[in-house]
Amino acid sequence: MNKNILYARFNIDKFVEYSILFILLIFPKINLFKVFESSHQGIRIEEIVIFFLALFLIFSKKIELRKSDLGYNFFLYFVLFLISSIIGSIYYDQVWIVVLRYIEYLIILLFFNRYGFNNNTILNVIKSFLILNLLFVFLQNFGLFGEFSSLGYQSPENFDNSRPNGLTGGPWELANMSAIFFFTLLLFDKDKSITKNIYLLICISLILISFSRTVYISFSISFLLYYYEKVVDKKKFIAIIVSSIISAVIIIIYFDVFKINKVYFDVFSMFLDFLINKNVYELSYYDPKLWSIAARLQHWLILYNAFLTNNLTILFGSGGIFPYYESTIFRILFCTGFVGFFVSIYMVRKLPIYMLALIIISGLTLDLFLSLKIFFAALLYFYISHPIKRK
Repeated sequence: MNKNILYARFNIDKFVEYSILFILLIFPKINLFKVFESSHQGIRIEEIVIFFLALFLIFSKKIELRKSDLGYNFFLYFVLFLISSIIGSIYYDQVWIVVLRYIEYLIILLFFNRYGFNNNTILNVIKSFLILNLLFVFLQNFGLFGEFSSLGYQSPENFDNSRPNGLTGGPWELANMSAIFFFTLLLFDKDKSITKNIYLLICISLILISFSRTVYISFSISFLLYYYEKVVDKKKFIAIIVSSIISAVIIIIYFDVFKINKVYFDVFSMFLDFLINKNVYELSYYDPKLWSIAARLQHWLILYNAFLTNNLTILFGSGGIFPYYESTIFRILFCTGFVGFFVSIYMVRKLPIYMLALIIISGLTLDLFLSLKIFFAALLYFYISHPIKRK
């Protein structure tokens, strides 16, 4: 009888684990109800789950913070962000909704540190994510299913763009999560099966299907660095050659380097002109292939000027004056100033070089960690790579 009770308890725990992971990682963006009529974003099932996680922590008296906790540095960064927001509020209105999003992250981090998730359950949810998104990407490519975004469900006739996003909030989100999961799957060293290789190929397929150029580059470089780091010394030369060939093929095929892509080399000069002279022009001034980065420059100019308000904002930033910054790097610099920027560099100094490259390169033009799903995907990677010692 006792064995049956323990077995039932074990199954219930696994079901709860899988459900939490599935909702936070896979469940699409569906508003249950609106909070503000002026905003298209409302309360979703993820927020309800996080609310109950917070209640669990409070009533179980496990809400204390420990220096050994996974994600401890993020707690410190959150304090710094609050200080910067208070300073920035002297000069600019703050978007406090970002603070609420960060609090959600803190709750998730605390829960993961206090409640031990089974690695096999995490692996199964990651596999579910890859299979389901591959299926929905296939359906979207053939116009058989719509997409989910912060606007809710949109039918195939009303797609915002031609790039599929599966069950995520956008192609960039799908690409980044797939890239993170590629390296997460590689952490399961004991799994040498063909099945694992199939899931790795699904990751690469989803990255390519997303047509996210930034992630193409960041993933290619990260893979090269990973391969270089993991092979033994006598094979490093071969590793570099193989990785370089793979990267070159991806760049040639998807960037058409030999025909039209010379225009993309203008991006570097656009960045320099923006940073040094604060020169930003109308979209019509640029080649249409550069409109995406040009639109970002127009947005960044507002944030850049706020950052340069005075010595105080240069040091501590202007806080969160916009919900979206379109860049992880500029979000850190403009929100928390040079203090937050260099503190962040110190905090990530021990990350694997390949994961650091993935985050930095993708983060140049993508606001990665405003996405709950990308944050959670990264958390799963670090949870697997750095087992938590619980007391």
